[in-house]
Amino acid sequence: MIWGCGNGIDTFAMLEKGFDVLAIDKDSNAQLLLQKQISPKDMVRLNFQNSSFESLDELPSADLVNASFSLPFCHPHQFEKLWLNIINCISPKGFLWALFWIKRFMEF
Repeated sequence: MIWGCGNGIDTFAMLEKGFDVLAIDKDSNAQLLLQKQISPKDMVRLNFQNSSFESLDELPSADLVNASFSLPFCHPHQFEKLWLNIINCISPKGFLWALFWIKRFMEF
């Protein structure tokens, strides 16, 4: 699962490694970028969800959640809900890849 898939660099890397990918981005142009660049064989393993973090309620189980540079863009007052969504969707032996800008979350 990729949160904030943007131009698809991480999405394509995960597809190349054999993952089924749910790519999530609030910008609908991200889906168009992915569709223009993806191979037909990878298209069957890619799902796109046009959504903001704040509107996500329940997510499917995932072995890897890649939130690289996206978490700091979640509104600080919505972060607890987002974090619970992350914890609940990662499979028991799964992983989270994320970068945090600590100062951003300290400014409540």
